[in-house]
Amino acid sequence: MQNRPLVPYVVTVVAGAGVLLASAALHFLWPDWRWHHEPLHSTIEAVGGLVAIATSTVLLQAGNEVTAGRYRMLAAGFLGMGILEEFHAVAQPGNGFVLFRNLASLFGGIGFAMAWRPPARTDLSDQRRHVWMMASGALLVGSWFVLFPNHIPEMVRNGEFTPLAVAPQTVACILFLVTGARLLAEYRRSGRAEDALFASLALIYSLAEFVFIYSIPWDNRWWFWHALRLMACLLALGYIGRKYFQVTSDLQTALEQTLRAKEILSQSEARLRQMFDDRERMAQDLHDSTIQSLFALGLSLERCQRLVARSYQDVATQLEQAVKSLQTVIRDLRGYIFGLESPIANGHALEAALSSLVNDMNNAPHRHFR
Repeated sequence: MQNRPLVPYVVTVVAGAGVLLASAALHFLWPDWRWHHEPLHSTIEAVGGLVAIATSTVLLQAGNEVTAGRYRMLAAGFLGMGILEEFHAVAQPGNGFVLFRNLASLFGGIGFAMAWRPPARTDLSDQRRHVWMMASGALLVGSWFVLFPNHIPEMVRNGEFTPLAVAPQTVACILFLVTGARLLAEYRRSGRAEDALFASLALIYSLAEFVFIYSIPWDNRWWFWHALRLMACLLALGYIGRKYFQVTSDLQTALEQTLRAKEILSQSEARLRQMFDDRERMAQDLHDSTIQSLFALGLSLERCQRLVARSYQDVATQLEQAVKSLQTVIRDLRGYIFGLESPIANGHALEAALSSLVNDMNNAPHRHFR
């Protein structure tokens, strides 16, 4: 059973309720209060757009076989919303200013809603195609209204939002709310921390769109729904930061494992090289001593065959020398088998061994040497 962090829900519900109560109270006490501050507003929207685009980038790399399609649909929503928020941040107050904000919310709500019906049996390329289609659509729509501002419908009338401006926010509010509820249900089933996070984000976005519907430009409710979206940005930044540190930690672990594997491989290579060197040395030693001794012993035994009918004394002498030579060979072989070097290889009794070999060779018939 995975740990199920309820803190995001508690924080979201408490903060959202607090923002709604505060905005309602301030509007009741100061209904005519306005604060026209374009630089602060543009900064909040620009930061929100960049965070949304960064979150989309992270989501495109996240997820397993079960959640990959869902996260890519969320990535599409974040990407479309982030692009249009940047258009909104640089737009001048007016109809286009409000339209870009509405379109950003609508694209984000659609992306969140699509996360619950990802295309069945689609591969990675098809899922990425949906993301780039959403991004291309946002860029085309934003560029169209920038190039042709005369086509922008009336969004503000007498200082208040028109029904055409409120309608997209209402749809986005419903989409975010439904997606948040579905993510909450999925979180209760799976216990994945990401589901808890995105349920919180969806709920905050839904509250922000709800406050927008009842606000007018630059009043306290206007700023409060920006505060809600800024809260969502902070949650998304926390997710991005956690993913970044997780990737960094994984890379560090992978690097340490690679270095350990390299060290183990170097040690194995050194041992293998030593084994080959020992094998080469053993082969050379066997050729220089044991094989030559066996060859000389064979010659002595052949000479015994010829002497057996003539001189028994010579045969006995030859057999005695052959037995001694055979014992020497056996001793050398036993040393090789148990990992020991032969006395000759170590330089011990080299003179005696050479004398024995020369004696054997002299006693052997010359016709055997060619």
